[in-house]
Amino acid sequence: MIYEFQSLKRKINCLAQSPALDVVAIGLMDGTIILHNLKVDQQVIQFKQGGSVTAITFRTGKLFFFFFFFSKNYFFI
Repeated sequence: MIYEFQSLKRKINCLAQSPALDVVAIGLMDGTIILHNLKVDQQVIQFKQGGSVTAITFRTGKLFFFFFFFSKNYFFI
């Protein structure tokens, strides 16, 4: 085991490292997306959509994007 989320008791489907230090995006089977700070084991923000999260990625550059994909749709912030 590399890391255990003490505060998370749901099935994880995918993970992505954020450009921000110590923050990861977590995609759950129930459609929840969580940005989580690993250093302090705290949730930064949470989103909830229908369908399982199948992929998460970040894009950096002049603009910052956070993409998350569901079984039927995709969204970005």
